[in-house]
Formats: sequence, C-alpha cells, structure tokens
Amino acid sequence: RFSLAAGYAFIGAQTDYGFSDDREQASISASLKIAEYWRAFGAAVFDIENNQLISNSIGLSYNDECFSLSLAFSETRDHYDSDVSGQRILLRIGIRTIGTIDHSQSLDDFTNF
Repeated sequence: RFSLAAGYAFIGAQTDYGFSDDREQASISASLKIAEYWRAFGAAVFDIENNQLISNSIGLSYNDECFSLSLAFSETRDHYDSDVSGQRILLRIGIRTIGTIDHSQSLDDFTNF
C-alpha cells in the first residue's frame, strides 16, 4: 500500500525569529508498506521563493498491535542558500496503552570534534 500527501504553506514574516520576508513552502510526503508490519517513509519541504529544498527526511518503521519502532534520518538546510544546517537521527519506540519514547541525536555532534 502506498500513500502520498502534498501541501502548501504561506508563512508571514517573523522578524523575531530571523525571517524578515514572507515565505512560501511546498511539501510532499510518501509512505510505502513493504511487509505486513513494516513501512518506508520520506518527506521533503521546498522553499518556493528561493527555489531550493529546505528539509528532507527518510525512515523505516515497524508497527504491530502492541509495539511500534521507527528510525528516521532528517536533514535541514539554510533558507537562503543550500548549505546543510543540521542532520538528525530520530529513534521512536512505542508500547500501546503505555506510551512512546523518542530520542533524537544531532549528527553534528559527531562531525564537529
């Protein structure tokens, strides 16, 4: 089973956060079931005005009746040039009726010694 979603966002200027201009972004995400409890997924966000990709992610997840597990890699870029500004790995573990635990680790911590 395959699913696909797309979106558009107009974001007004937010000078307090360093964005002096309005922004327009398009996003797309997809998910593909690859086995009974397994799926691969990915997403991307594109800055329309600056004509560049500003974030992307890809991952793999397992989800059954009692337990869920996902591992994802994400990358963000500066809004005004194409330089990568951050890379992260996210691990999420969930047990139904008990809760979910997330751990996110910046890969910058490993590359900036």
